[in-house]
This record gives sequence, structure tokens and C-alpha cells, in this order.
Amino acid sequence: MFDDNAKQKEPKTPIRVLFFVDRLLRGGIQTFVWNTICFMPKEKVQIDILILDDGKHYDLEDELKQKGIRIFQLKGVWPNTVIGFLRFLKSSDDFFCTHRSYDIVHIHSSSKAFPIAKAARKYGIKNVIAHSHNMGFQTQSRIKTFIGDIFKRPFINYCNYYVACSQDAGIWLFGKKIVSGKKFTVIPNGIDFSRYRYNEKMREKVRAQYHLEDQFVVGNVARFNTQKNHKFLIAVFREIKKIHNDSVLLLVGDGPLKEELQEQVEEYNLKDSVIFAGFHENVSDYLNAMDCFVFPSLYEGLGIVLIEAQANGLTCYTSKGRVPIDANLTGNVQYISLNQSPVAWADLITSSKQDERNDVSRLVKNEYDIRYSVKQLYTVYQGVL
Repeated sequence: MFDDNAKQKEPKTPIRVLFFVDRLLRGGIQTFVWNTICFMPKEKVQIDILILDDGKHYDLEDELKQKGIRIFQLKGVWPNTVIGFLRFLKSSDDFFCTHRSYDIVHIHSSSKAFPIAKAARKYGIKNVIAHSHNMGFQTQSRIKTFIGDIFKRPFINYCNYYVACSQDAGIWLFGKKIVSGKKFTVIPNGIDFSRYRYNEKMREKVRAQYHLEDQFVVGNVARFNTQKNHKFLIAVFREIKKIHNDSVLLLVGDGPLKEELQEQVEEYNLKDSVIFAGFHENVSDYLNAMDCFVFPSLYEGLGIVLIEAQANGLTCYTSKGRVPIDANLTGNVQYISLNQSPVAWADLITSSKQDERNDVSRLVKNEYDIRYSVKQLYTVYQGVL
């Protein structure tokens, strides 16, 4: 970890930092970026954002601009093909040729972002931070995974400081040697705990909206993609429904697999018991309505939504060996292998079913509080300078 010298001299002008994020859809990385911008003192750090172009516009971009954040986009660049990647290389070079004044480039991406690190160093930006937020590439393509693994070494070489949301996420992207060195630190993906406290009135409101007053509500908040493993979740819920017929599955989120999941629900004859609530910014409102939180993800750097669910007092069930133990802040997260059957998952969930919220007092002044995370990140910025 970086040397935390409390006596470090404050810079006379704000530290100029460029965040690189693939795109500004709502996800764990973007939540960290948003929280950091909201809580980082502007007189200390000035943050701009560089994004790619997947052909879509996201509301988060507008919200960040309303906060005065400058957002740059590499137009027409989405490195999903060989030609797309070559454009990425050239556009990165062109961008940093004319944007050389940053003190730090902070990359919130995996090894596929090595063109950003390469171009930044080429044009004289001395400090490039690689930030690992995951434990796997967001693709099921073996070819893309293979290429991503090849890019890890040049990516690491072009960066000179390393951050991760957990030890495991750091090892996955950087390797054990860097993680054990002085240029690596873990910065938890902090949240504002006050936003996620359990609210009985909001619980009643949301449950009334969806007619859930007397139901056992199994919940999940995640983007509908392969990583989040919703197909397995629905299979688990089918078994829960056999045990407790009054059960409902509440899915908060959206994504490319939505239609496939809806078809699976119909195939299982669960249409009246599964609610596709859509994407909502007020996640805490929906957590209030749940009775447990099930998150069978294939891999996670941390799984920030598990932190949010625990802050609400929910018992959580997640994937053993795929989601870091670091995510269990309260002792209320139960881990079960994805090699276990949906029946085994359902048995565990229903056998530990409870009527009251868990005690969350352990979260007071926790390192996962966003204020602590931002303070730690600022210390890192001081350290690299």
C-alpha cells in the first residue's frame, strides 16, 4: 500500500485527474466514479472523464455534466473488432497529443485499455493508475479473453501505480508480485451508507405498488448480462417457489439478456411470480421491499450491490469462490458454490429465511463508507505525485 503520510504537503492548485471509463451506463464502476466525484473536494482534485463510443447515450453523462464535469469521447471508437481496436490505438494517441496537462490518468478498466496508458505515457503524463474493479473479462468469448490476457503485460508495463477494489481483483489483473509491492493499494468501492438504511414506510410503499404485501420477496439488483448469472437465479427461484408458494422474485435492472430471461420465466410458468422492475436509480427503495438478496454472479471484483444490500440489513446469498470474502462486511453474506444445484441453493435460502432485518451497526465508520474511500484515494494521488 502507498505510504500514508498525514503530513504530506497540500498542492497549491487542484490535482488534475483524467478518469478513463469505457462508457457511462449504470454499473459498479460507474457508481464508484459517481460517488468519488460527489464526495471528492473540488478544491483538491479536478476530474475530467474520457469515454469510448458504443453508439448509445446514457443519462449518467448528462448528470455528470450538470455537476460541471468535462467529458471527452473518442467518437466512433468501440474496440469490439480488430479494426475497432486499431481505431482505439490511433484515437488514444490523437487525444493525448492535445491533452497533456493531466497530473494523473486513472484508468477504470481492464487490460483492453492499454492504448490509453500507452498514449498517456508517450505524451509525457508521468502518473498512470490502473484500477481493477473485477475478477474476469466481461465477455464469454474465449478469443477475447485470450487477447485480454495477452494485453495484461503491456498494460501493466505502461501503468506505474495500481489500485483494486479487493485483493483478489488486484491479483487477477496485476498478478501477485505487484499486489505484494509498494505501488499497489486496495481502495474499497465505498457507498454512502445513510442512503441504504432500512425504511419501513418505503418498504410498505414499494410492496403495495407491486402487490407484495404477504409475499416472501427474493431480490436481485444487477445488469442483465452473462456475468450476473440471472438464468441460474431464475432456476433457483423455481425451486424456492416449490417450497414457499407465496414467493416472488423481484429483479431490478435491465440489459441485453432481458428477453431471454423473460422467455425462461414463461417456460418455467413463473410469469406471475417474477417482476421485471426495470432500472431504477433509487435502488435502496427496492432493497427495502426485499426479504433476502440472491446474487449468484459468475465473477466479481467485489460486488458493491452486496454492500448496499447489507447496509439495508438483508441476508445475502452469493457465489463461493467467485465473489470475494471481502464483500461480507456484516457476517450476513452466505456463500454457496455454483457447482451446487438450484435445489441446494433454494434449500439454504428457505432454511435461513427470517422476518426481521439484520443488525448493521458494524457498518458504522466502516472502510466501505464513501468518505473513507475518497480520503484514501486522495492520499494515493498525493503519494504518486
